[in-house]
Amino acid sequence: MQNVGLILLCFAFVFATIAACVMVQAGRFHLGWAAVAFWIASELIGGLGRVFH
Repeated sequence: MQNVGLILLCFAFVFATIAACVMVQAGRFHLGWAAVAFWIASELIGGLGRVFH
């Protein structure tokens, strides 16, 4: 379960880096918000390992 949180955190970093470098908003989908969503998901899913262990 810890690995899933780390993978989501890596996705969040990649999307945040792309959003900071590209500066182009692709329609209604913005990569910065995708980075925030992956970061929140990594915090939630990464903490589940402590709950069930």
